[in-house]
Amino acid sequence: MELVEATPVGAADDVVKVATAVPVFPPRPDAIVTLITSDDQLAGAQTLMYSIKKNNKSIPKYPPELVVLATPNVSIQRIEDALIPDFCTRVTPVPTHGFPSNSKQHQIHPAASSQAGGESGVGDLTLINVFGLCEYDTVVYIGVNCLVVKDVHDLLDLGKVYTISDALIAAAPDIVPPDKFNCGVMVIRPDDQTHAALIAQRGELVSHDGCVGGYLNAYFPNWFRDMPPMARLGVEYNAQTMLYDLAARNAAVDAGDGDDTNAMASFWEVHVASKLCIIQYSNYNGMGQPWKIPSGAKDDRPQKVHPLTALWRTWNRKSMNYQARVIKERKDDERKMAQQQQQQQ
Repeated sequence: MELVEATPVGAADDVVKVATAVPVFPPRPDAIVTLITSDDQLAGAQTLMYSIKKNNKSIPKYPPELVVLATPNVSIQRIEDALIPDFCTRVTPVPTHGFPSNSKQHQIHPAASSQAGGESGVGDLTLINVFGLCEYDTVVYIGVNCLVVKDVHDLLDLGKVYTISDALIAAAPDIVPPDKFNCGVMVIRPDDQTHAALIAQRGELVSHDGCVGGYLNAYFPNWFRDMPPMARLGVEYNAQTMLYDLAARNAAVDAGDGDDTNAMASFWEVHVASKLCIIQYSNYNGMGQPWKIPSGAKDDRPQKVHPLTALWRTWNRKSMNYQARVIKERKDDERKMAQQQQQQQ
């Protein structure tokens, strides 16, 4: 409440404190956001959003919105019909971004200028749109190729604690190189100036991997060295399937059996599994995304399924069962309401 001074007539030496009403508004909402760049990623978005909602154990006063960003090549109406309101709050169209043809990146990696919105990720910088979501206070971005297995709402608290820097607040280290952050999971405080700069500098900055992760590391080069420890998330917040496989392979070598497919992933199980929050399904070594049938696989022949892929498929089935149940409940409610209206006439 603001206090203003007023001097009444005949009492020049007196000061009267007059209270003026100050409107009180709720804070800007937070959001947990993902991005889809093709229609076939709908299964990933649905499973991810379901896993977020199912694992939410906290009851904040102002719950975060669950938001799906979608590029122009995606059927927005189809995504909205499938996801709203059962899985997310809204679907927001966003433009694609890539490296300009005259960029320094293009000189190093010519293919990088023509892949905006592409599934390979090479040259696609569309993810920078999350830094422009200024209608939200704190944004937790989780890639559509991720699965949440534990409540992650505590990540939103980082935006309330770390108030020194705008834009990037926290991210987890990549596997290679570990002094770079992986952009599959990020805590962000959206900022118009940072968003504009990320778009403007596409011609100058060079990505070490040709993708948006390398580009963001070029824009935030001091993440590892100068940002506070809280800016570096633990591996449990972005546990890549590549790490699981490396741990299994090392365990097999240590066991001397040479069979990494049946080996116990010792590092994963000892240091990751007990506190695991988010799994990222790394698109490497032909593994592909969990919603896709691997290349060379035949539908009529049993295929050996990666343990983490099997876990994703379990959550995907749960999400489909949940959707079928709520649709049935909604139709039952509509039928009952129609019957009540007929009885009242």
